[in-house]
Amino acid sequence: MNRRALILGNMGIKQSNDCCYLEGVDKDLKNFYSFISSDNGGAWNEDEIICCKPNIINRTKLIDLIIHEREKNEIDYWLVFFSGHGWADKNGISYLELCPGEDYDCNISLNEFINVLGETRILLITDACRAIPIMESGGKIPSYKYFSYKNIETEYRKKCREIYCNQIMRLPLNTVYVGFSCKFGETSNDNSSYGGEYIHAILSIAKLWIKEIQDGKYRKPIMLSYSFIHDLAKKEVSRKTFGKQNPIYQCPKTYQPPFCVIP
Repeated sequence: MNRRALILGNMGIKQSNDCCYLEGVDKDLKNFYSFISSDNGGAWNEDEIICCKPNIINRTKLIDLIIHEREKNEIDYWLVFFSGHGWADKNGISYLELCPGEDYDCNISLNEFINVLGETRILLITDACRAIPIMESGGKIPSYKYFSYKNIETEYRKKCREIYCNQIMRLPLNTVYVGFSCKFGETSNDNSSYGGEYIHAILSIAKLWIKEIQDGKYRKPIMLSYSFIHDLAKKEVSRKTFGKQNPIYQCPKTYQPPFCVIP
């Protein structure tokens, strides 16, 4: 199968009057990359992960990048993670602010983003605000890898990849699953020490369950779905923010995408 992970972020600009600088975004991207590269996170290989440098990619470049990937091969599954600035309009449509700036090309609506990815299987995870703003108002994509080592293809890693891919192919075609870090109208908290509250909770809980299952505390399942991890994470985020940030998960009532596997 052909799968792609797309990792994006917008930190904002330091000492800007227009928006706050989110120091934790870089940590979010690094932590997410590290998790999905791990055996239990799906054993994604370097050539399956597109990690764009924060603040650089805009709407036009993002669309060109996706179209280029789709022209090379039919993509069976997209795993997309965005950390940074976002907003929503009065009609409830969510937007990702891909890079700093005020022009149209700095933003993309989730609806357009999903349409560009195509009629396939998509899990889109966003750690960004969905508040209504108070004020109304090409080239090669710069990218970087967080780790220079090559993944060692052990038998355990092969097994993890096999299970993960098999779970993905059980998903119906043309299905979209979206994990939002907050409800419509809310803002998302960012911590300079460990990044966004939502993705920090997602990854921490996933790692904890992997460890406890491997330690024999629970009966070993083949996989843990994203919906399972999200349900635990949303309670933690709401608790830590005293109910001010409440993650939601929008998905069809069908088989759920995997987030981690434990053979």
